[in-house]
Amino acid sequence: MEQEYYLFPYERINPGEKVILYGIGVIGRYYLSQIELNRYCEIVAVADRKSAQYSSNLVKVIPPSEIKAYHYDKVVITVKNRVEVAKIQKELVEKYDIPEDKIIVASSESVPSLGKSQMACFTVKKDVISSQNKISIAMIISGGLGDQIINKYFLDAMLTYANMEKCVVDLYVSPARYKYAKSIFGDKKNINEIFSRTVYPQELSDYDVVFRYDYVLKFYQINLDKICSLDHRFYIFLKKAKDYVQQYGLDADNPLHRNIHFSRCRVLGYNCYTNYNELFDYTIDNKVEITFDQKLEAEFKNINLGRYITINYGWGGHRDSCPEKIPNKVWEIESYSEFNRLFHAAFPDIKIVQIGIQGGAKIDNVDYYLFGKDLELVKYVLRDSILHIDCEGGLVHLATQIGTKCAVLFGPTPVHYFGYQENINMRAGKCCDCCYLYNDFSVCARGLKHPECMKSITPQMVIEKVKEYINNDRL
Repeated sequence: MEQEYYLFPYERINPGEKVILYGIGVIGRYYLSQIELNRYCEIVAVADRKSAQYSSNLVKVIPPSEIKAYHYDKVVITVKNRVEVAKIQKELVEKYDIPEDKIIVASSESVPSLGKSQMACFTVKKDVISSQNKISIAMIISGGLGDQIINKYFLDAMLTYANMEKCVVDLYVSPARYKYAKSIFGDKKNINEIFSRTVYPQELSDYDVVFRYDYVLKFYQINLDKICSLDHRFYIFLKKAKDYVQQYGLDADNPLHRNIHFSRCRVLGYNCYTNYNELFDYTIDNKVEITFDQKLEAEFKNINLGRYITINYGWGGHRDSCPEKIPNKVWEIESYSEFNRLFHAAFPDIKIVQIGIQGGAKIDNVDYYLFGKDLELVKYVLRDSILHIDCEGGLVHLATQIGTKCAVLFGPTPVHYFGYQENINMRAGKCCDCCYLYNDFSVCARGLKHPECMKSITPQMVIEKVKEYINNDRL
């Protein structure tokens, strides 16, 4: 199976040159690992704004302000976000007097690698962890909004077994998903810190518990001896969980194993909330507490939307900038437009509000576009919506947890795992549930340009279900 890989810009660096990498991210880690193996050039340091939090036995980690103190030939910016790259370039030139001709911007495009790709690791310094006299827990969160809601459920359930006076919990979230984590987890009194950084399990070796819950639970580290000495009840739970994970035999770091997990859950009657019921000695439901920021309520009221439904055509990406990467679970935009036309004909007194990211694709026949809004404001919009219409995704999970009914269009993602009984769950066609058969979620498992499972859900089918719900709700 091919893995994504970032190739050092050999064509822009001469052999033996002294190089400073800017950024402790995925690209920089791959570069450092390559040069450590082939010694093509010399990496004299890695600069990063959060340098104080990291250490490495391979290279010095420095703040950007110290770059000019080193002898170097090139500074290679290894940051993916192009907007951030422009800010870094400007800062290097104007603030730190780095000559423009010495600055190289790394490509953000990955290349396929048929072998096992290795990344250099940076250790999170001990002083970042708040207390060495408590049980330190690190949860790595890599998913989007919906995945984080599911993660919150599992973390809450796990911590019911812990004496929180003896525990400290840190979350590690990629910068792109940090704003979701602040909104979903920010209210938790049990959370010590939410770190906005891409991190790898090996870098968290000073924690007593390091784990990930991407549908399949995985523990990278459990210091059972220390945990037993501080909190015996939590020790019993973690020992049971560790043994269960080993017996289950699936690897959370292998996306294809998730498909096996989904299939097992179908047979056993589990969903994304109940799939680890065997670990808990009480009944698990699918309810996750979602709090509201009261400061945003006045702004919501000022929008004055009236009576409305909400729709979403999105997945956290831009249709126009990467049309070839639209996930196979997304309903076609033309189908949304036709549904909107049918809805207006059936319910002329109810408005249609489209929620989306800044710069998202606009659906025709929409009354209000609310793009790029604070997630705290979106919570209020979803709360008062008569119905939310979407493919399976983060806003569906958020709306359902808030108490708003959703009409959800299922195709590749399994309804038995991600569906809520209280919602209107729709699917059609001869094939479904192919999610995680391939790593690329934009690929139809049958090679179709437009997946049959989503194409088979017609606007007419959706409007009939929506009419049935709204008309009954009015009675």
